[in-house]
Amino acid sequence: MLTKRYGDLRTVAAHTDGDCHLCHESLDLDLYGPTGHFGPETVTVDHLVPQSVGGGDEPDNLRLAHGSCNSRRGTRDVAVARLELAGTSDAPLSSGEKAAWSIGAGSAVALGAGHLFARQLPDGTREFNGEAALVAGVLGTLFVRAIL
Repeated sequence: MLTKRYGDLRTVAAHTDGDCHLCHESLDLDLYGPTGHFGPETVTVDHLVPQSVGGGDEPDNLRLAHGSCNSRRGTRDVAVARLELAGTSDAPLSSGEKAAWSIGAGSAVALGAGHLFARQLPDGTREFNGEAALVAGVLGTLFVRAIL
């Protein structure tokens, strides 16, 4: 969705993988508009540094938020508002960050499974189990991605 003032909202949404940066719940870009226009699910653009204290419309200063979350934040510090609305002061992860965490966790699970289910060879040594590593790695990656 393109806007005159902020450009492509998908670019702004990418910072948080399409989640409200304040409450961490998902957003529907089709519901972009003035606060309250689509009820509590209205999507608005929030400025990390409020305009009232000099924040501009640079892409790094913009995040998407539900209109109700944006209104509750007002000009308060972002971390304080997130803590109140989402229970954490951290921003939601971007899709790239989620992918990195998923791949990293899947890789760790794969290594562990490969060693845990290693094959006992006739000479008493153990051989890394690549099949167990592959299955566990894929499942671990999918599981972590699903919960992020």
